[in-house]
Amino acid sequence: MGTADVVPGISGGTLALIVGIYERLINALKNLSPKIIINILKTVFSCGSKEGREAFLTEFKKIDGLFLMSLGAGILTAIIVGSSFIPYLIINHTELTFACFLGLIIPSIFLPWSMIKERKTSSYLFFLVGLAITVGSTFAAKGDVSSSHQVISFSQATWICFSSAFIAICAMILPGISGSFILMLLGQYIFVLGLVTRLICSITGRVSERKAEALSLVEHFSNTQTIILLCLFSLGCLLGLGIMSRVIHKALEKFHDDTMALLTGMIASALYVLWPFKINMLNPDGTILANKGKWIPRAYNTLPDFASKTFIQAIIIFTLSLSLSYFLIKKGNKAQ
Repeated sequence: MGTADVVPGISGGTLALIVGIYERLINALKNLSPKIIINILKTVFSCGSKEGREAFLTEFKKIDGLFLMSLGAGILTAIIVGSSFIPYLIINHTELTFACFLGLIIPSIFLPWSMIKERKTSSYLFFLVGLAITVGSTFAAKGDVSSSHQVISFSQATWICFSSAFIAICAMILPGISGSFILMLLGQYIFVLGLVTRLICSITGRVSERKAEALSLVEHFSNTQTIILLCLFSLGCLLGLGIMSRVIHKALEKFHDDTMALLTGMIASALYVLWPFKINMLNPDGTILANKGKWIPRAYNTLPDFASKTFIQAIIIFTLSLSLSYFLIKKGNKAQ
């Protein structure tokens, strides 16, 4: 699941269905309330006695704690591993990487749409609303080269980390929605992975050339600020799981079909947002603008050179990733 959530396109929820742990995950998250967390923290300090250990285990089992801890450790490991190479691929092999992501995402478009029980006029309207929200928000930033030169301040980064985590973690709840895809839509995917890479490099003391441009987005932060930002990102994830999971479940209970239609529209926006071929942003002298990781989300789409080697490679990678995603979703449907 962790690997799925690092790669835009394959939902962690879909992988949970494939391995048969989706219902267990939902039940554990629904029981994860502030009251239980406080009770667990209280009982931790009384584990020295037999009664204290029994009280801790009782509260811990209510949230299926061992399961959530194992899952969390796997996700954290995948994020650490993914942050070491995915930003490099996006920045230096944009067309091929986006072709892979797009192939992974397209089959996911039909997953929430197939869950609509009765397609009505409102379903198509909510589909268009979801499409308009995501495409509109990304299109608004297209061509805004000036902001790509601006350094993100620590105060701005705190809000970015918390809010993007709060929104993206909703991908853990529903199959078909990728958390990293939501971060990509928000334009914060490389920035967040850059923070993870920054922390790893400060611990290991090694900085590879392939990580240099991703690190340029966050290199002005101190080690303490990097840790604070990652903690805020984690806090946003926890609050998102605790609050938004309940909101989504309520929406699905009362407005199931319209909610699924809205989510389908948001996923369908990938056809525009992750189109592999972008127009390079140029300096006045005609050279490509530096810090590509910053301006990729702002670059306009363009048609490819159909006779180019890059286009042929992109088609091959797109086909392979499309087949893989289709296979995983088909397996997930059988597991339901």
